[in-house]
Amino acid sequence: MKIAKIEVKVPFYSAKMLQDGDEPTVVEVQNRAYGYNGRKTSEADNMLLTVSWDLHRDEEYTPDQLVEKGISLLNYIIYHARTFDEASTHLVLIAPRTVSSANVVVKDGDAVILNTDQRLRYEAPPAFEEYFYSINDEGWAVSFSEMMENASNQLLEINLLVDANHAIYEGRYSEVVINCATAVEAHTFPILSNWFKSGFLNQSDKNAENLLMDISSATKLELLFGTIKAEYLSAHDQLLEALKGVNRLRNKIIHQGGRASRQEAFSALDAASKLIFILHFLVTPEDLDRGNA
Repeated sequence: MKIAKIEVKVPFYSAKMLQDGDEPTVVEVQNRAYGYNGRKTSEADNMLLTVSWDLHRDEEYTPDQLVEKGISLLNYIIYHARTFDEASTHLVLIAPRTVSSANVVVKDGDAVILNTDQRLRYEAPPAFEEYFYSINDEGWAVSFSEMMENASNQLLEINLLVDANHAIYEGRYSEVVINCATAVEAHTFPILSNWFKSGFLNQSDKNAENLLMDISSATKLELLFGTIKAEYLSAHDQLLEALKGVNRLRNKIIHQGGRASRQEAFSALDAASKLIFILHFLVTPEDLDRGNA
């Protein structure tokens, strides 16, 4: 029987996560048993966390896949430890920004098949990467100044998207979907509000906002894509449907206790980032075509 083991040194110490003795604690997640161990290191503010599990017969794996599975479980344990630890603010979830690498070992009986230090890395959704790089490109200072004066407060959207990106790696997939839906709403609400205001003789913010409150998220997106920003969005039918799906999933999570998968979270961040990238920089379909050429 092959056994996989992931060991990570984390930048915190928690008595709640300390394991007495060498026998691991058995943790069951999604009908699979894992062995957990947490012990002190020579540094007072660090711990070594270990998780191991049996690999199924003929189960295929790569070091990256093993690290992702192991860290997902360790983050599950850390997340719940925060609830009961009096120093919970010191506990951070494992991600590339907090831990640089993990030791990966695979054994078949006494034979060591794999023993390597695997760097933690995460491939972000393409549209998120493009937006992130664009706002940090030359001319950022001008864009930043404009954003500070913009009623849509794009700093909020950027923070939500960046937090969603970290949350994917940490396994908080439902939080990703909620963040993405909120980012889209925060960015598009002022655009929709200004458009509705322009249709009233009495230029009232309150009238426009009251109208918006009575309109479904799907209809708002259709107005945005088909009329208000059609020059930039009308060619993106798949993006429109993807964003509608993000809103449906968000409602299911909030109102029915639903849970998002990793793929759903990844797709939600890609869709939200693409919409905000297009509207932030007013990117036409022709501009995208040239960029992809």
